[in-house]
Amino acid sequence: SEKDCDLSEFGKSQAAELKGEWDIIVCSVMKRTRQTLKLSQLKGDRVFYTDLCREVKRDICDFLEDENEKEKETDQQLTERVENFKRWMRFMFYKKGENPWTREPRILVITHADFVFELNGRTKYLENAEMMQIDI
Repeated sequence: SEKDCDLSEFGKSQAAELKGEWDIIVCSVMKRTRQTLKLSQLKGDRVFYTDLCREVKRDICDFLEDENEKEKETDQQLTERVENFKRWMRFMFYKKGENPWTREPRILVITHADFVFELNGRTKYLENAEMMQIDI
């Protein structure tokens, strides 16, 4: 396996089937999530990339090229990162009195199953290309 690996051929075919329109798309900086967005039919008025929702650093493919794969992320570090992600989302898109939408914005986060598992309180593990709604 390699660092920051590409989507598999199956993953590419799954990505091509994804469609929908969103006010905001937030995407992990990892190569496979960026490929998912590029290959999909997902449309967003604004797109943001962040390492806050990147894959959990456990396996070699979960590390960016310039990262030391021996520095694995602990459960505590992951929990802290998830909380930072939630704070970042609230700050970026729900600033009091500065919400430009007349309704709740439709936000799609393209991320990784292990990150979502922690984000949703460890209640459901998602499959590739599966979507779920999470309140932050």
